Amino acid sequence: MRGVVRISEPSRRRIEMAAFASLPRECCGLLVGYPVISPSVIDGGEQAREIWVVDDIVESANVAPVEQPDRFEIDPALLLRMQRELRPTPMSVIGFYHSHPGGGVEPSSVDRDHAWQDGLIWLIAGCGGIEGGGGSRVCDLAAYLFDGAAGKFESLTLEVTSAAQKS
Repeated sequence: MRGVVRISEPSRRRIEMAAFASLPRECCGLLVGYPVISPSVIDGGEQAREIWVVDDIVESANVAPVEQPDRFEIDPALLLRMQRELRPTPMSVIGFYHSHPGGGVEPSSVDRDHAWQDGLIWLIAGCGGIEGGGGSRVCDLAAYLFDGAAGKFESLTLEVTSAAQKS
């Protein structure tokens, strides 16, 4: 794995709540944050390690046709609005999140067929009826980087922090 995605526990929980609230459809939204290049010592040598810090999440309506519950589509007006609002800041849309209502955090064939923008983070929440402590429902969460040239997703390490954390 070549990089790390850091997200706060409150943001992770918001994604989880959106996933359960949208059942049986997929939820979706934007990841707002910034990339950091951090030195990392690997096998005695120093190498750059990419870290993406998710500073906020922005929930989107799923504008995919209702008759396709295994699909998500970010509201394009929201995406454009956020890109404009973030221009004067150090933040940007660094990726998307969505849920898999049936569980599983691996990118699906539908995800692979519809991924289009190179270099964005994809967070996938698998919410297939997983029970947490005390009977609460929880989602597994995994992070990927989409490599458009190769047409595939690369798995990233996901770090959940107790609060918003800067690099």
